[in-house]
Amino acid sequence: MFLLDLASIQFIFGPIGAMLIAARFSKYAIKMVDQITLQLGLLGTLIGCVGMMQNMDDPQAIGPAYAVCFLTLLYSFVLKIFASQANEAMILPVPETRTRDKIFAGLLLAVLMILPMASGAGLGAFTDAISLLCMLVAAGFILLVTYLTGGTDYLKPLVKYLPIAGIVFFIVGLINILKDLNSPELLSAVALSIALLPIMYGNLVAVFIKTVQPEQCKGEDSGGYGYAALNFAVIGFSFVVLGMNLATVA
Repeated sequence: MFLLDLASIQFIFGPIGAMLIAARFSKYAIKMVDQITLQLGLLGTLIGCVGMMQNMDDPQAIGPAYAVCFLTLLYSFVLKIFASQANEAMILPVPETRTRDKIFAGLLLAVLMILPMASGAGLGAFTDAISLLCMLVAAGFILLVTYLTGGTDYLKPLVKYLPIAGIVFFIVGLINILKDLNSPELLSAVALSIALLPIMYGNLVAVFIKTVQPEQCKGEDSGGYGYAALNFAVIGFSFVVLGMNLATVA
């Protein structure tokens, strides 16, 4: 069926195994799925977009890349709907966790995140020194503010605000790309990386923290439907870039 894609299924449903391990196969994993799944959908969207942009000279590669974009979004929405209903209907206390379970869950999640990047456009396409430096500075600033305000939980602010910092740098990159539509450097790999990769880095960190530290999924949903809107924005942005690239080639 056209709605089935093995890579997309692996990307969305594979991390659920890591969540189950971290939560020691308790029902609390439902709450984790509720809080994390749309961020996973966003990560799949970003991987698909970068894969598409790295293969604009190969029209046959554009379709599969967009399939990953939309299918990970579809799968994450379906999971979010069911997990949200179950989460609201049940009381899900945080289970006692073990360090070895967290380590194994973290390793499993890392492999599941790296595989689609390596097998797609290659890890080099998802690595940009400027984007990494920006996110490191943002993380340092978030931790500094937490310290100065007397906070004791340094992970929760990272989970909440680092993805927002990624959006800020995405907007900066987008402005840099669109400031001169007539420039031949409009679609440079550096500009696209600055625009897209910070969002991916911020959400990767947030997903990793919430997976290996299940207690971070308590309280309000920090990965809710706002991420769905961001998915559509990123996909729309990639369509614009693709259209401008094809127009330039023509």
